[in-house]
Amino acid sequence: MLSEIYLTCFFIGAIYSAISFILGGIFDFLDFDFELPDFLDIFHIELPHVDAALPIKPFIIVAFVTVFGGVGSILLLTDFFQANQIFSLPIAIISAFLASTFLYKAVYLKLLKMATTVKKQADAVGLRAKVLETIIPGGYGRISYSIDNNILSAAAKELIPGEGIKKGASVLISDIKENIFYVTLISD
Repeated sequence: MLSEIYLTCFFIGAIYSAISFILGGIFDFLDFDFELPDFLDIFHIELPHVDAALPIKPFIIVAFVTVFGGVGSILLLTDFFQANQIFSLPIAIISAFLASTFLYKAVYLKLLKMATTVKKQADAVGLRAKVLETIIPGGYGRISYSIDNNILSAAAKELIPGEGIKKGASVLISDIKENIFYVTLISD
């Protein structure tokens, strides 16, 4: 009985992960964005506020279920746990909890931080920046800018191609396209 629960959990997690990976790739390729709250606005439905700091995310739940099923199934391959199946349950639960906690902290929080950086990147248009690496004529360089007390750097190019911009010069961030900051020289 317990072996069927483990296998079911493992296969549900693995199949869900595979489908998510495939659909995510297809949607990225097609540049398709679907935002559920915007869709629900059509019907004037308001979702209750959920604190985004809760570690209960679909990604974490699937990780927990998959690891729980996988570890439980592996444990039941041994003679000891086949004879005493109930002892595999706490080990599978603890392993799944540790794995999902690790994934939450090592993957999810880092992705969340990256999404925050992208948002900050969009807010950078109109800010002053300093050239870290000379922007060569018709080419690229690197700038440094500050937003929300964070110092960030990015690849930069002249908005209007000219003679380039030397290291240390002050520039204005005029536009951002495909993670390239387009800047104009500010005369101090």
